[in-house]
Amino acid sequence: LPLHEALREFAVESLFCDNALLEKNIQRLVDEFPESVTAFDSKGYTPLHIACKEGAPLNVIHTLVGAWPDSVKWPTFNKKKMLPLHLVCRYYSGRNLQMSQVILFLLRTYPAAVKMTTQAGELPLHLCLQNYFCTLEDLRLLLCKYPGALQMPTIKTNKLRLHIACEKQYMERQKSTIALLIKADPDSTRVKDSD
Repeated sequence: LPLHEALREFAVESLFCDNALLEKNIQRLVDEFPESVTAFDSKGYTPLHIACKEGAPLNVIHTLVGAWPDSVKWPTFNKKKMLPLHLVCRYYSGRNLQMSQVILFLLRTYPAAVKMTTQAGELPLHLCLQNYFCTLEDLRLLLCKYPGALQMPTIKTNKLRLHIACEKQYMERQKSTIALLIKADPDSTRVKDSD
């Protein structure tokens, strides 16, 4: 549908166009065909999934959730089974510096999402550690909402969050991230992963 395509192009267009104009276009598409916010595309994504994955600004996320409040509870209809919060934590980029605001909004809208896993057993905290643009503020927010996430290993690799943080060489804040995770769960330093 046009709404899905407009949201997919948002990431590229926002580099060259005024975000306010793009946001108005998204609002027009939602106003003209409100049912489009509930439609899944051929890849198993709703408009909210696409917006969260492509780094749409908070205003766009508000528009989509306002048109279909339960959209925050629906996972993607594909093998990954990711909620909107999962997609933000894993893919959201630093272009518009609103990742923390989007995470907070999604957590307020659907608090249980912080404890839900993807098909691969990944929690939002796990996914955020894999995202180059995730900040310490984002990690603290997720830890505050679900401290138990630190003790839950992934299903596939049996890795704790500390293991993942130590693996991510690209993380500019790697030392700070590791210090935060160790402070929150000192026992994790003694846990072996499957490797």
